[in-house]
Amino acid sequence: MTRANVFILGAPKCGSTSLAAWLSQHPDAFVSDPKEPRYFNSDWAFPFRVGDAEDYAALFAEAEGRCAVAEATTGNLVSDVAVPAILEYQPEARFVVCLRDPVELFFSLHGQRLKEGNENLADPALAWEAQAERLQGRGVPRGVADPKSLHYERFCRLGTQMRRLLERVPRERVFVILMEDLRDAPDATFRALCRFLEIEERSLPKYAAENTGRLPRLLWLQRAVRLAGLVKKRIGLPSMGIATRIRDANLSGTRRSGDTALRARLTDHFAEEVTRLEQMIGRDLSHWRARSTGQEALHPRAGENVKP
Repeated sequence: MTRANVFILGAPKCGSTSLAAWLSQHPDAFVSDPKEPRYFNSDWAFPFRVGDAEDYAALFAEAEGRCAVAEATTGNLVSDVAVPAILEYQPEARFVVCLRDPVELFFSLHGQRLKEGNENLADPALAWEAQAERLQGRGVPRGVADPKSLHYERFCRLGTQMRRLLERVPRERVFVILMEDLRDAPDATFRALCRFLEIEERSLPKYAAENTGRLPRLLWLQRAVRLAGLVKKRIGLPSMGIATRIRDANLSGTRRSGDTALRARLTDHFAEEVTRLEQMIGRDLSHWRARSTGQEALHPRAGENVKP
């Protein structure tokens, strides 16, 4: 049976959903449905995951004849066990890693947790300050399966995560994409990905953004819908799509930009991680570090460092 050989690892809120959607349109590629089975990151608790080897294998039953067979679990990059488990499953696996400014990642991930109904602190500053307490099991919103999902700092340590990945996987089998590449140079980025995967290099007619950030208007409603969904799942009731419609209707079209002082503080906090990442991937990320002072750094043209 055909096995996955391409793993889009994350990080979360860095464009992996869009990238997976684009890749699924290529005739030589196959992307699992769901695109995020969460099979290998077993050190994280999730209410919805593919936990059985046969069920995981079944995700790729229709991939026969495709060169690039992919899944895109964003929690695999932050996991301590996922990459070793993937390499045991597929020793020659190729990895695609989507990254962004860790400060932007924090604000976007916080918004995602609000959208999911897993976060009850609407103020990003309060959510940041609550991390240590929540890791001790205190102040964790009801229904959150794993308190680590609210440990935002851990997700944002991108330099540390990339270093760990490259200690296990040869650099030539890792393809790094910055979210600004997807936003500003989608065609060049997608064609470079095709070359990396050794499939026909081609362009898509449209590069649509998927899973864009929106915030709930009523936080209590979002959480109520989330908890109701967990109860339905636990007792085995089928989904009728009502909860999804309520959740989507409760989302606004805007996301707050975040407190300027908090942004400056977080930029300083993650400066070492950015420098570490910069050195490992060979990209100029000085514009990420400059935001703490309000200075404008020379921004490299998006896509110019995307390599085959």
